[in-house]
Amino acid sequence: SWDRPSITITAYARNPASGRFVHPEQDRGLSVREAAILQSFPNYYMFDGPFDSKFSQIGNAVPPRFASFIAGYLVGELASSIQFPLSYQGIEVSKPITNSYSSKIASSKMNRISNANIKPTAVDAFCGAGGLSLGLQRAGFAVQLSYDSNQIAVETYRKNLGDQVILADANQIDISGRLRKKQKTDLTLFAGGPPCQGFSVQRRGADADSRNLLVELFFSQAMQIRPHFILMENVLGIAGRRGNDLLQEISHLCTESGYYCHTKVLNAADFGVPQIRRRMLLVAERICNGGLFFEFPSPVLTQDSWKTVWDAISDLPPTPRNGTEYVRIPNHRSDRMTD
Repeated sequence: SWDRPSITITAYARNPASGRFVHPEQDRGLSVREAAILQSFPNYYMFDGPFDSKFSQIGNAVPPRFASFIAGYLVGELASSIQFPLSYQGIEVSKPITNSYSSKIASSKMNRISNANIKPTAVDAFCGAGGLSLGLQRAGFAVQLSYDSNQIAVETYRKNLGDQVILADANQIDISGRLRKKQKTDLTLFAGGPPCQGFSVQRRGADADSRNLLVELFFSQAMQIRPHFILMENVLGIAGRRGNDLLQEISHLCTESGYYCHTKVLNAADFGVPQIRRRMLLVAERICNGGLFFEFPSPVLTQDSWKTVWDAISDLPPTPRNGTEYVRIPNHRSDRMTD
């Protein structure tokens, strides 16, 4: 439908099963470019690889606009100095007075960081095609290192965002060693979206899934580096039957390691992404001198003002009927529904 946000764009967005990913008017599925725009990727962002792989890279990504709001607010809170006392498990800590993401407050905090010549740094683990990294960069982060085991996604990332990305197995990469070589050991943020298929409510079969161990590995890597913040984005199922025990273990690990865990379900549509995409966000904040600064941003849009499919892609021309890409719009290619 034109008049509402898209449903959640997934790795299977090419498949118009039950009409889920059909163009609102034309006899075809979504093009790669349309799916990317609905994920809030900019028009210039190019996706490499076979047709199916391009959709997979898009569907598995964190929407860049969504990521930039979370990261931008995090950076703003790094500069916050207005606090009030709060007791947390017997520790006297502080939290910000407001969690408003008003442009005035955010601008003021970002200016203070800029004036102090501070450039927050980040690592993007399980980076995929780079949606999270793009959002981090837009929020002012210098992404020092990114990695993923998918070669095609890494090539997409490298062509769009730079050579800080490497092709690597998460179980073998030495992140601490690589950061030492860059002389970037005081890391601001360790971020990532570990594979979430094992927690998905759409998955069938036994609850045990080896991919779930990568979430534990993600936090193990983060704890070795001890950044100021850890950010994880994942599906809602991680807080459900298949993932709740693991989530509790992670929270306990963070507490024992001197971090406070903030968790919240956010909808990307509330932050200007033309898509209904509800995700679990976990931000682990290192407690320093008894102070806590982070709170999640409040929605900037109401349901009545959500960006719609029409807002996002109505200006794109029809895709070529012969299955090729539109000449002047890269990645604008789709499948027809009928002969």
